[in-house]
Amino acid sequence: MLVGLQVAVCTALLLGAVAVGASVRNLSEQESGMARKQIVSFTMRDEQDARLVPAVRRWSEQVRQIEGVEGVSYATVRMMRGSGMKTSVGRAGEMVPASEFMNTSTMAVGPGYFETMGQKWIAGREPQGKQQVVVNETFARKFGNGGSVVGKQFGFGTKVAVKGEVEVVGVVSDAKYRSMREPMQPVVYGAIEG
Repeated sequence: MLVGLQVAVCTALLLGAVAVGASVRNLSEQESGMARKQIVSFTMRDEQDARLVPAVRRWSEQVRQIEGVEGVSYATVRMMRGSGMKTSVGRAGEMVPASEFMNTSTMAVGPGYFETMGQKWIAGREPQGKQQVVVNETFARKFGNGGSVVGKQFGFGTKVAVKGEVEVVGVVSDAKYRSMREPMQPVVYGAIEG
């Protein structure tokens, strides 16, 4: 009986190892939209603290000087941590219906973020201030009505006609940032202020 129990436990462990290996292989074969084999990422505590922005900028400049480093940037959302920031976005003058609540992911990024992450520019340029944003391809398809979103204004909120709070100045290729398992999400990228 003891031998039978040991064989059963070993079989269960072996099947579990095979399942984990298959899951890792499947995740590694999924398209992330980033140059993930070339990226080193780390998280600083209290990344929302505005006092950190000047320190991160100085650190980024120092890292950029290291031989072999091709790009350095920073963002307000931690990559592949299973969480992020979402908001409800709509075209200026239109109402966001309740069914579209929290329809778009958001993050603020530093200069050179898209190039550093391996995302490709589809149109436009980096945001220069608070009222300018870059969006990904999924956002452009969802909110573009078949045309370009560059130069269009969007706002935030639901159940009221949104005001044109931000202007889209660029479109970049899709990239996952919360989880490899989720489908590509609409994303709005703003510039980190400070």
